[in-house]
Amino acid sequence: MNFTKKHGLYQLIALCCVATIYFYPFLSSSITWMRNSHFRYENSKEIKLPFRWISGDSIGLSLVKPAAAINIFPHLDTSLSISDRGPGFRASDEGRARSFDFLGIVDSMGTPDEPTYPFTSEGLLCSRVDNQPTKPSEYWLIVCLSSDSRYLIQYTGKGDDIREASEIVKQVVR
Repeated sequence: MNFTKKHGLYQLIALCCVATIYFYPFLSSSITWMRNSHFRYENSKEIKLPFRWISGDSIGLSLVKPAAAINIFPHLDTSLSISDRGPGFRASDEGRARSFDFLGIVDSMGTPDEPTYPFTSEGLLCSRVDNQPTKPSEYWLIVCLSSDSRYLIQYTGKGDDIREASEIVKQVVR
């Protein structure tokens, strides 16, 4: 009987270790987020990050929301980057048109049933998503510009995380 209890305890410990390793991205990003859930953007605007959004590695403001479990494709994490060209940036009409054409951005507001709506409802001009995934858990690529062309926003990730990303963008752009 004592052997069975020890055997069961060893199995439980092994299961806990495997679960901890498998869910390491979730645990790690949660702990990092708890330490840095607020930060000052450009030393002036306080930004409050939604749960598990953490700093990423890129130019400008780069944030990542890692997958909840170990993923053999790390590029499938949700990411948001915001490039700030500065308050003095003024794009010419020709340069603006070229940027819109290159990025596939339509100079109009989106409708509530479009996946870009959380961004366009904040006054951003976004690329259209032609091949829309059928489920919100599939991955999207959305590129947006602020109406004054100061901010370039790039979102790559699950449709489930678009609303959270738009909340972050709203705090930066306002």
